[in-house]
Amino acid sequence: MINKETLGGRIAYFRLQLDITQGTFLGEVNRLTGRTIRQSTLSSWEQGHTSPPMELSPAFAHILKIDLNQLFDYEDPLQKQETPSTDTLAEVEGLRAMFCKDQQKTFEELLEAYKESLALLKNAENECLRLKSNNNILKIVTSDYLNRLE
Repeated sequence: MINKETLGGRIAYFRLQLDITQGTFLGEVNRLTGRTIRQSTLSSWEQGHTSPPMELSPAFAHILKIDLNQLFDYEDPLQKQETPSTDTLAEVEGLRAMFCKDQQKTFEELLEAYKESLALLKNAENECLRLKSNNNILKIVTSDYLNRLE
């Protein structure tokens, strides 16, 4: 059974999805990186006994035809759609009941909560932009690195 929680496990998973043998995969890794990695080393990575060197990650992603986000199991929070939790729905019902009792006060509270949410969203947006920028830089560096290896 493959443990996709580890980098080696994800390598095994994507390698098997492409129906690539360990030997073929290692041949490509060795060719791209100029290293000599043995099959027992790859097996140890895939079983989670040891971890592969991070500097080989661009080569792994290239061979497996995936991007580094997939290799490192990174999910873009902007792409993730969340459904409201039971707590959120209960909170909405509570606010609805409050609104019926004292509309002006509730409206002001909602407006304040909305402003706070906007500030939090702006911070999250800035962090996502920073992460995307770092990811783009990493893609460029990876591409340059792979081009030099070939």
